Amino acid sequence: MNEAGIIDLPRLRLNPSKTSKRPLEKWKGIFKEKRKPIEASLSNLGKIELQVVEKSTEKRFWNYLIDKYHYLGYRRVIGNQAKYLIYSEKRLLLGSIGFADAVLKLNLRDRWIGWSIEERERHLHLLINNVRFLILPWVRVKNLASKILSIASGKVQRDWESFYSYKPVLLETFVDIGRFSGTSYKAANWIYLGRTQGKGRRGMNYYVHNRPKDVYVYPLQRDYLKLLRQRQQEKIL
Repeated sequence: MNEAGIIDLPRLRLNPSKTSKRPLEKWKGIFKEKRKPIEASLSNLGKIELQVVEKSTEKRFWNYLIDKYHYLGYRRVIGNQAKYLIYSEKRLLLGSIGFADAVLKLNLRDRWIGWSIEERERHLHLLINNVRFLILPWVRVKNLASKILSIASGKVQRDWESFYSYKPVLLETFVDIGRFSGTSYKAANWIYLGRTQGKGRRGMNYYVHNRPKDVYVYPLQRDYLKLLRQRQQEKIL
């Protein structure tokens, strides 16, 4: 990223300070924001690339972008996850996207799948959540978001199998209806399941936050329902 002119890395310190809990403070003044908007057509951007975030510098940079430019900010994710930086063919940074383990309980999703509690406990790992999706504010390219989602759906399944030795079969996400209409997810053929009641969970306690969200899912293979509803086979004695 330093060689491509996206960021200016400071000189290496012999005694580096401890990593800040706020990625925004860590990267303040390093990242080069675009002064002019990127308003090219989707075809002019060329091939869209999702680069896996692996190195520690890339991870801190991804966290910084989310913390500064995403309305939810950066929050540490526990468990399995996959993060990507999004580039155009000419290495223009366009945004970032991330996936993590699915939420434990979601009535709309669970009723739609039609699985039992035992089936959910056994197969919940086969679902993953699109926890963050960011297109940088100066990138204004029609249909870019849906294009990225289409690319990401195939790539994350392959990468997840490489990282964790199993394939997820269904993606899920939440769209804040106070900010977005979900147009990009609809254009990328995600399935709308309905709207939450505006409740959340803090620890083991549930509370009302009055910010309902639309729920979307995206199947990653045809037999996803069969796999999610599959019961444990009884052992033959």
